[in-house]
Amino acid sequence: LLEWVYACVEYLRKAKEIKPVWESLNNCAQNRSRAEVQLKAAKEKLDVMQGRADAKEKVMLELKRVSDRKEREMQKLKDLLQECKDMVVEYTPRLEGKELDVYEQMEREQAHSDREQVEIVMELLLGDVEKKVTEEESSRGLQGLLVIPQTMMDSTSTSGAPSEEEESVMGLIQREV
Repeated sequence: LLEWVYACVEYLRKAKEIKPVWESLNNCAQNRSRAEVQLKAAKEKLDVMQGRADAKEKVMLELKRVSDRKEREMQKLKDLLQECKDMVVEYTPRLEGKELDVYEQMEREQAHSDREQVEIVMELLLGDVEKKVTEEESSRGLQGLLVIPQTMMDSTSTSGAPSEEEESVMGLIQREV
């Protein structure tokens, strides 16, 4: 028994020497377990934040893509506007002896072709009126003549208001009647 008591005392002395090391190891184990819990919580928080960041990044990329597309469209429209502005030509009154430019020649040709069309229609109309006049004179007289030329004139007028030539033809027809 005495040996056992000596062994216990020896054990206690050695335990006393080992106690600070054991407490240090125990504290390290506790700190490690706390750090693991904190690390796990931080990883979960990181995953949540990474998910939010990814979603916002996708939104930002989409907005950037749309913005770039709108900017390209706007640039195309600006280029088109500039091209249109460059095409605008300021005309000054034509001076005597100066040649006509392309646009003035086109306007003159268009006016000339319109005049030719009006003259052709008027010739056809006058031919129809003369034909009707000769037929009416031979059959009934001049009473029904006023109705025919007016309907013919209404069908040939395109602008609503009669031109000078149409008015002169109507005047001739009314004088004949």
